[in-house]
Amino acid sequence: FNTPQLNRNVSYPSGSANQLTALANAGYFTTASIPAPSTLRALAPASDTTATLEHRARSYLAANCVSCHQPGGASLGNWDARIETPTANAGLINGPLIDNAGDAANRVIAPRDTAHSMLLTRISTRGARQMPPLASHELDAANIALISDWINAITVAPVITTQPAATSVTVGSSATFTVVASGVPAPAYQWRKDGN
Repeated sequence: FNTPQLNRNVSYPSGSANQLTALANAGYFTTASIPAPSTLRALAPASDTTATLEHRARSYLAANCVSCHQPGGASLGNWDARIETPTANAGLINGPLIDNAGDAANRVIAPRDTAHSMLLTRISTRGARQMPPLASHELDAANIALISDWINAITVAPVITTQPAATSVTVGSSATFTVVASGVPAPAYQWRKDGN
């Protein structure tokens, strides 16, 4: 366990209390006091709709995948499940795969494309390719739905990948320009001359 996993309220016989505070009060930590739990990172349960969809999805991954999916971890995958790693740096969104299962369109997470999001496929499978690989015999329907919802909500800012080339034409002739842009959802664009 780690601090973000333990930083939550738990029901005890004496009432509800923050788990970190309760552990500190019971003498389980070597320091006399701990920082206020509200100042520490905390994971969010899938059902906590006060947290963002991304934070809830990343919390699930941090709790269930981080033991292998982090730098130096035992996994073959190259993505980082640690909650403190920003999503943009975690290798999740359009992350490459060691094994693309024979489909070049497959990614760790393919934005708005659950069919090509192998992380979702693996947590939705029981058997040889299941994730987590141990101690899991039943599908986690609530978190499969959470990850599906997150995948379907992901947007990727548009980026012009091929700029239009300069061209010269005589007055009154037409000019053709092309541009290539990427993004999710696919960007729409139009040409304007002098802002009109």
